[in-house]
Amino acid sequence: MAVKIDTDALIYSIIMREQAGDPVAPPAGYWQLYIKAGGLYIIDDAGNVAGPFVDGSTSVGWELIAETILGAPGAVTFNAIPNTYRKLRVEITGRSAVVAASDTCALRLGNGGVDAGANYTYMVRREGIVAAQSQSTADNEIEGCVIPGANAAANYFGQLVFEIFNYKDAAMWKTILVQGGHTDAAGYRTYFGVGSWKNIAVCDTVYVFGLAANLVAGTIVRLYGAT
Repeated sequence: MAVKIDTDALIYSIIMREQAGDPVAPPAGYWQLYIKAGGLYIIDDAGNVAGPFVDGSTSVGWELIAETILGAPGAVTFNAIPNTYRKLRVEITGRSAVVAASDTCALRLGNGGVDAGANYTYMVRREGIVAAQSQSTADNEIEGCVIPGANAAANYFGQLVFEIFNYKDAAMWKTILVQGGHTDAAGYRTYFGVGSWKNIAVCDTVYVFGLAANLVAGTIVRLYGAT
């Protein structure tokens, strides 16, 4: 049964019953919203069907799993990460305590603890005033992008994201995408790259740190899961 709703009032919730197939086209001037096995669909008054818009297998958002705001210089570890998400995303607003203009923010993963072995590969490309890249096939971490150090302008923090694919798949190495950037007195820099954790274990641990020194107080690290 289809019900016409002609109102300008706010409708906060609609419960719809799943149907076996596509309905007949609605009257001229109307579109019909409905659910069938594939997800949520729309049919217009000419019988054209669009959808699915939500199908149960498509990532529709990110859920915050955990957040750490450092109260003192250090690194950030997330343990016992649930294996109920499609993939993970680590967002960092960071600065290093290194007595220099900059440091590199890096990532390690693990199962039941942090893996600090030479089990990572990566290549990160930098674009900006001077293009460059860093890479390794057997490193102790995945390098992200450069973040400001103690000699950088005060109150200036860098931004970067690590996106971790197939983190719960016990038959695949874990693939990580890297993106980020920062600006300083020397100009603009953007970073993008890819890496792997060469391990088929389910990833339940994420460790974020500065290569040369601790991340400073005020650094924010958020862990999200794709729903």
